[in-house]
Amino acid sequence: MTPLYFYYDYACPFCKKGYELLQEVMPSYPDFELVYVPCEANPRPSAWGNHSDLLAAGYYIAQKQGIDINAYHTLMFKAALVDRVNIEDAQVLKGVVAGLVDEDTFVRELEEGTYADQVKQNNHETWGVHHFQAVPSMRIGDRYLHAVPGYGIDRELLEGFLGKLI
Repeated sequence: MTPLYFYYDYACPFCKKGYELLQEVMPSYPDFELVYVPCEANPRPSAWGNHSDLLAAGYYIAQKQGIDINAYHTLMFKAALVDRVNIEDAQVLKGVVAGLVDEDTFVRELEEGTYADQVKQNNHETWGVHHFQAVPSMRIGDRYLHAVPGYGIDRELLEGFLGKLI
């Protein structure tokens, strides 16, 4: 299978739309394997907006626990964009993931920064290595689908990108 890297931020409404679009479209492209790269549109130390680094780190905790990762994605997008909970507080996030993961391990690993370096690496890869201007953006090998700032991606862009690679 060919890896399709999906760069996204849980606090980005365009990323939520892109994620939902991927869920609809990917069954038609079984030769691609989605590889999630959670990052921050506004990484620390930026003072702008809510930082989503804990949500991104939580992805790796949830993945390690072997849960349905799509359930995690759905919960995090909802927490950040619909419920607008304090996504910078690990104790608040404990309530969000209750019943999905081992909540105590989740909070402990967030507070200890177990995956903080991975999130920093993802941010560097997204903005410094691949020079995306916005998320959600995607990469397959050395081919890129750049999100349109203030718009994201749509079905036509995504299917055009995937169709060229088959």
